[in-house]
Amino acid sequence: MSCDKNVLCSICQESFEDDENVGRLDCDHEFHFSCIKSWLIIQNKCPNCRSSAIGLLNSL
Repeated sequence: MSCDKNVLCSICQESFEDDENVGRLDCDHEFHFSCIKSWLIIQNKCPNCRSSAIGLLNSL
């Protein structure tokens, strides 16, 4: 885990622990894996910068 930039998960506002799974989006923002998984089911945007979280596999 490399959450040097983030002390807290911005979704749940809880600290990262050394043994936790961390989910990192393409924009490099990091969240608890379970938090970002739940978020992405509802919204396909980073909760911090609003960039698209999961791009299309192809443009066809």
